Amino acid sequence: MQLKRNNQPTFFDLAIEQRGAANRVLETISKVVDFTEAEQRLAATYGPSGRPACRVGILLRVMILQHLYGLSDPQAEEQLKDRLSFQKFVQLGAQETVPDETTICRFRQRLIECKLHEQLLE
Repeated sequence: MQLKRNNQPTFFDLAIEQRGAANRVLETISKVVDFTEAEQRLAATYGPSGRPACRVGILLRVMILQHLYGLSDPQAEEQLKDRLSFQKFVQLGAQETVPDETTICRFRQRLIECKLHEQLLE
């Protein structure tokens, strides 16, 4: 028989509670920058029969994190798994999985092939 949970907060509860005290730089970017147009331009590069393995908005924000913090694809994946501020910035839902390094790499290649990489980072 499972014991009833007491009211003492768990580490997970505390981590979720601290989401409000996130990275100020990322919070400022989220407030100031409207990603809607960029997301629409990226979504338009996918055909009607194919879709990205992950939402383009998430992957675009991962690219920004990599640019800001000098992260490789494997580092970006690991940091997204570990840092709540990064998860919040990329708007990763609790039910969504963190994009793996291959997905991140393929997305970057797609940006380069479509000649959107430099335009979007500007």
